[in-house]
Amino acid sequence: MEPIHYRRVLLGGLLASVVLLVGEAAMIACLHLRLMAAREAAKLPMTPPNPVLGTAELLLTGVFVVWLYAAVRPRFGAGWRTAVRSGVGAWFGLVLLSTIHMVNDDFGIPTYLLIVIAAWMLPCVVAASLAGGWLYRE
Repeated sequence: MEPIHYRRVLLGGLLASVVLLVGEAAMIACLHLRLMAAREAAKLPMTPPNPVLGTAELLLTGVFVVWLYAAVRPRFGAGWRTAVRSGVGAWFGLVLLSTIHMVNDDFGIPTYLLIVIAAWMLPCVVAASLAGGWLYRE
């Protein structure tokens, strides 16, 4: 079994984070009015997002996606198919399960909107995995 090269994971994670940032920014641009209306209807505070926490979340998510690719690469081989598999796995663990949790706990955000966000994030996470996996080399 080949060891994971953590410098490459970090570099790929940075690239994956940029891809995630672009995908999330596009989602927010498209759904901004619906998101704000849902927050207001749920009586959630209209506080501005914390840029430090948001940046940390994106970086950790990008690094995790590339780490997962590096971890499954010895089993499935290098390439885009493995990156897609690891991206779908990361989406399942990071996005789908948290969406199910939010629907179950009824935070006041409409279920359809949570499902739209989760569906939007699937190609974003897979694209991040493809980009980070492209940069990662053994």
